[in-house]
Amino acid sequence: MLARVRQSHAQRTIDQSSKVFVQVQAACRGCLARRQKKAERQVLATPQSIHNITSLQAILRGRLRRQVAAKQQSVIIGQTPTFVSLQSHLRGALVRRQQRAHEQKLDDATDYIVAIQATARGVIARRQRQLLVQAIQHTFPSISALQAVARGRLAMKSHKSMQKALSKVEVAGSVGGLQAFLRSKLAKKSTTEQKKRLEFVQPDVIGFQAVARGYLARQEYREWRDYLQDPHTQGALVFLQSLIRGFLARRRLWIRTSYLHVNVDKVVKIQALWRGRQERLTYSRLITGQDVDVPTVQRYMHLLDDTESDFQDQIRIESMRKEVMDLVRTNQGLETEVKELDTKIALIVNNKMTFEELAKAKRRAGAAGQESQFHHNVNNDPFTTGAHLDRQSQRKLELYEHLFFTLQTRPEYLSRLLRAMSKDESADKDRTLVESVALILFGYERREEYLFHKLLQVIPHLIGLYVC
Repeated sequence: MLARVRQSHAQRTIDQSSKVFVQVQAACRGCLARRQKKAERQVLATPQSIHNITSLQAILRGRLRRQVAAKQQSVIIGQTPTFVSLQSHLRGALVRRQQRAHEQKLDDATDYIVAIQATARGVIARRQRQLLVQAIQHTFPSISALQAVARGRLAMKSHKSMQKALSKVEVAGSVGGLQAFLRSKLAKKSTTEQKKRLEFVQPDVIGFQAVARGYLARQEYREWRDYLQDPHTQGALVFLQSLIRGFLARRRLWIRTSYLHVNVDKVVKIQALWRGRQERLTYSRLITGQDVDVPTVQRYMHLLDDTESDFQDQIRIESMRKEVMDLVRTNQGLETEVKELDTKIALIVNNKMTFEELAKAKRRAGAAGQESQFHHNVNNDPFTTGAHLDRQSQRKLELYEHLFFTLQTRPEYLSRLLRAMSKDESADKDRTLVESVALILFGYERREEYLFHKLLQVIPHLIGLYVC
């Protein structure tokens, strides 16, 4: 009995001092961890390590740059026929545009050309008239005498006949109409002769205009040809074409990927329906024994190998996977507690708290933790059950359910959040919270496993879009 009393007394003493031992062990572990971290920093801070890391980074960057430049050069060389054909089309379009512009200019200058033609005709008519006048001047004396005699005799005859005719009353009324008819006939005759002269000169004017237009068009075509055949101009055009094609290709790719990303649910549904239909057709062929091919037999060969031991192994694997998930969550909780202990130890060192104050804070934290753990273990839900919830709590519960369902089925939200938090180095607490939420959202069920794989597929796609 005395031995048992001494043993119980020693056990109580050890139990009372266990907290002190644990704190001393924690302080020792923290000191060793900080010392090890400091040593690692010193090793990495040596000039030799920094120089080696910088050299490796420079080599990798140079290799990546050269690979990108080689790919771009190969793409440009492969598109050379396309560039040449596009340049020929552009030259043709420019020449046609210049030809139309020249024709328009000549059409606008029609009035000036008509004025030049009229001036030329006037000069020609004056020359002809001058020649006629010179010829008449040589024979003027004899012609004048002959004309005078003839005019005299004709005048006398006409005067006599006119007197006789005018002496009649019937003729006096028709003289005015006859004069008007004669004047109109003479005017029509002069107009017809003038039109004939203009029609005679028209082919020469049209030919001159055609020759002038052809000469101007050929001159401008040669200037454009020399300008486009210049090596500097060709290099600029090829570079501009490559930029435009690259922009259009990236735009088409971005539109296609955005459309697929927006309609990813529909695409997945269509794929699932198609795969299900294919599986049902192959299984029905296998059951009926009609048109069974070798791939169908190979696909369902594993059904012949299933035994009771395979079924037990599958059950054991499923249970082990659940245990692994539970252990992961437990380890995460332990890591959180270790971080909290490190924080408290740092506070003890900085603020020089006494041991009694630390013990009181530990007791209060332990009581609060037991109470929160008790409340949290009730159905593993902070809202307990839905039977005793008021309207506001019920609304909160529905909103939380909708939030978690959206985070599970729309992985782009979590991927964008993780990407934004990876850039911010000061968000360690938020990152830990997001990791815990992700472990809660994606558990060990088949549906959650599928959703987690979907999240892993979406993350590289979004990273590629941001990089583009």
